[in-house]
Amino acid sequence: MKNMRKITALLLALALVLGLSGCGGEAQPFTVRVDLPQQVSTLDPAMVTNDAERTVVSHLYENLMKLSNDGQGRAKVVSGLAAGYQCENNLDGTQTYTFSLRPGITWSDGKTVTAGDFVYAWQRLADPATESPNAALLSKVAGYASARKSGDMTKLQVTAADDQTLVVVLSKPCLYFAEVICTHAATMPVRSDAPEGTVLANGPYRIVKEWQDGAVTLAADANYHDARRLGPEELHFTCGAAAEETDFRLTYDKVEEEDLWTMAPVAQTGTLVINQMASLSEELRQAMSLTIDRAEVAEILGSNYTAAAGLIPHGIRNTKGEEYRLAVGAMIDNDPESYESRCEAARELLKGQTLPAIGNVSLLYVSDAATDQVALALRTTWQQTLGLTVMLRAVTLEEMQEAIDKGEFSMALVMMTSEQNDASAMLQDWTSKASENYANISNSAYDLLMRIADASTSVEARDAYLGDAERMLLESGYVMPICFVAGSWQLNDDLTGVFSDGFGRYFFSGVTERAK
Repeated sequence: MKNMRKITALLLALALVLGLSGCGGEAQPFTVRVDLPQQVSTLDPAMVTNDAERTVVSHLYENLMKLSNDGQGRAKVVSGLAAGYQCENNLDGTQTYTFSLRPGITWSDGKTVTAGDFVYAWQRLADPATESPNAALLSKVAGYASARKSGDMTKLQVTAADDQTLVVVLSKPCLYFAEVICTHAATMPVRSDAPEGTVLANGPYRIVKEWQDGAVTLAADANYHDARRLGPEELHFTCGAAAEETDFRLTYDKVEEEDLWTMAPVAQTGTLVINQMASLSEELRQAMSLTIDRAEVAEILGSNYTAAAGLIPHGIRNTKGEEYRLAVGAMIDNDPESYESRCEAARELLKGQTLPAIGNVSLLYVSDAATDQVALALRTTWQQTLGLTVMLRAVTLEEMQEAIDKGEFSMALVMMTSEQNDASAMLQDWTSKASENYANISNSAYDLLMRIADASTSVEARDAYLGDAERMLLESGYVMPICFVAGSWQLNDDLTGVFSDGFGRYFFSGVTERAK
């Protein structure tokens, strides 16, 4: 009887505990509230254009490969929907990737994800009718140019051998295909039968509360293949809701109390571009670059800007997966102690040179309070150090675009953005036939370096060629990097596990509460 009383007492105690827990209502889900600085206008992978859109899409969808936390807050590439892949070099110089999809992967409506979903998504991405700003991501796929020209997307060599096997043929080897293209937000799979305006997700989260007042709520999908590793049960995204309480906030604006924020690179470089048709001498271009006080410009712009050490900003990876800028090193001297000697070197370059007449050189830029100050600082610097008079030409964004499209400018201040987490993306824009080469730069030696890098099958050689190409471009003086851009973010002190791809996307699926 004594033992029975103990059991009875235990059952009563358990009932009491359960009863008390019931009094407090249902346990609230572990929710992480995220505020991003840009507006999200689409959740269509093919149409994403900003970091906020890429971040939200990357929690709703999963690609062949995915990014995971390396334990240091940076990203590493691991298998996503593809359990694995094989890469084969073909005799005709093409390269074939064969991806084997994980079995039993489903969409949020329960249907199985198939290789055909990728075929449809990639054909749609490449189709000119889609008007995707990200179509060029597939330019390495064999048949891309022909498909774009003809409108026949079956020419794009992406096929489903069966429901679980995706075959992609590249026109030539691409060392970063799996790591960059197959992890990008824009190349995620989409369903051909998805009702218009409906988000059918295949990733770790699904939408449970549609966009309302600039906010959306996602819930963890219990059927996700790696659900056991998910931290938050819900993710609540807002866009610029500064007054709302959040767990994570990202901003590109100047911040106060900088020590309370973590700085993270953005794939952008503020750049001065000289139109090759302007006929400014190489010596003058180099002298102008030498005399730019990039630290002064960064100070004018605010805490989220730093002096550019090259064209490729921090965060962009090289072929080895390292940060390109750290691996190659600085290509621009920004040491304030050597500024006067750089100015002297610039004046030496111009000895015997005839400077352009007043009114012959103008600086085009989109007018706003900060950029107006930057333009004025540049004009003052060149006037005082070189005796060069530059006219300032402040315009609207629409006027800037029109002038650049027509080539009607001698110099322009632009913000260069990389659409791929690979150093080649920014460098390729300045080859002779590149559509983005609005400065009309034509340099056969540079073109050759980029072609060799593009065709290289050696990781080390490709990285070396890209470094040489960047150095050659900067030495030409047609492209003058001025400042790098960074974001500032804060995370609730009680949380840990946020990581970034170093390219503007942030990931929250592995966030957990810190041990007390």
